[in-house]
Amino acid sequence: MDVALIHHFFGTKAELFEAAVEFPRVGAQIADAITAPGDAAERLVRLYLDELFVHQLETFSAVLRTAVGNPDDVPQLRDTIQTMLQRVATQLGSRAVAPLAFELIGAQMIGVLIVRHLVGIEPMASASTDELVRRLAPAFRALMAPDGERSEEQPA
Repeated sequence: MDVALIHHFFGTKAELFEAAVEFPRVGAQIADAITAPGDAAERLVRLYLDELFVHQLETFSAVLRTAVGNPDDVPQLRDTIQTMLQRVATQLGSRAVAPLAFELIGAQMIGVLIVRHLVGIEPMASASTDELVRRLAPAFRALMAPDGERSEEQPA
């Protein structure tokens, strides 16, 4: 691949990552999942499982392999992800979710991507979306709850 062409069409490597993963669109989908009425945690899990890891599986896998395979690419990828998270926080406004919560949710879902789709470890590889939502949504609710508050579904 001609590096000059990549720079011509995408500019920096961070801009290439952003274009490949469509971070502005993904960020908007995440913000929409959080701000729509109802269970934001469940919607967020389903967004990853039914949309992002279906329609963009190859792209997410390639970006993950690039980051793991070439440590020199990590700073650009980190900058791109942080920019997306800042955009999401801006879109959320007063319904902000702590940056650490986003990162923990993302880390959990990267683990799901690896175990379910890239390595295919059972029983996660064949678990239904509903089963994974049932098990992941409570953790997401807890992560998205304002500091010091319990989510509605956490026992006292």
